[in-house]
Amino acid sequence: MTDWNQNADRATLFKGYFQIYDGATPYRFKQLVDVVVVSSVRSEEHYSDDGTKYKDGIGKSSSFSFTIDKTADLYDTLSPATDTKTISYFIEQHDKNIVPEARFEGINVTEAASNPTIPYDFQAFVEDIEDVRTPSRGVYKVSISGDIKTFNSIQRT
Repeated sequence: MTDWNQNADRATLFKGYFQIYDGATPYRFKQLVDVVVVSSVRSEEHYSDDGTKYKDGIGKSSSFSFTIDKTADLYDTLSPATDTKTISYFIEQHDKNIVPEARFEGINVTEAASNPTIPYDFQAFVEDIEDVRTPSRGVYKVSISGDIKTFNSIQRT
């Protein structure tokens, strides 16, 4: 028997980060609350004449969402917005019925002895922006979510 998924190889939250790209330049979210990336495949089931169950893949669906503390630098100082990584820009694109795209990258750093980094780099459609005010919390939050267009990399390094 070989053990895996061991305690010594865990990815710890304080060593990871999440960032958005503006061209080739990454901008790291420093007030990150949470990130969720979901990848799934849709399937259709059918049975053969002997009762054997089969599933055929009919499409993939991947999505993302993250929540950050609301800070002034998330908003452009110009109108119309020119900074393509800002919430101002995303909302102005939505007003034009355009679904903006952005490149995101999450990095998980594990305690593994070799190849400790797990990056997930993806191109996504930014579809939902939610301004969140939760009672008993001192800071506004912003949640951003949408569909993932393509994964660029999910290889452990």
